[in-house]
Amino acid sequence: MTKLSVIKSLPSGSLVIDNTNSLHELDEAFLSSEAIVLLFPTFMDGRAYSQARRLRREGFKGELIASGDIRADQARQYAQVGFTALYFEKPFDQKIIDDELNRFPEAYQNTFAGTDTVYDLRVARSGPHFSGGGAF
Repeated sequence: MTKLSVIKSLPSGSLVIDNTNSLHELDEAFLSSEAIVLLFPTFMDGRAYSQARRLRREGFKGELIASGDIRADQARQYAQVGFTALYFEKPFDQKIIDDELNRFPEAYQNTFAGTDTVYDLRVARSGPHFSGGGAF
């Protein structure tokens, strides 16, 4: 199961980053923060997904919180790019979050959620496969 918590309030002192920030130059202040909140101003604006992935790729180890117009049925996607917590400003259904996080025990692409990939499971079960091309 992928781990993702729902928090009732934002941690004091957390760094709030608007999704228009390109994060081109990540300094130590970003990477050493204990908690970063990434904002989704509207459901249709997914730039915070890219920000989360970038922060994790650059080595951010703290709590990464999704906030704004977020949806319970997107819980798995939040976890896969590196979010560790969700802060809902509107009512949500915890059962939907749990169902989404438990629906698929593995992923096709590498994630920051610690989910095994289908390829890794295949290799572990039967050794490496060489198909003459493709991703396998």
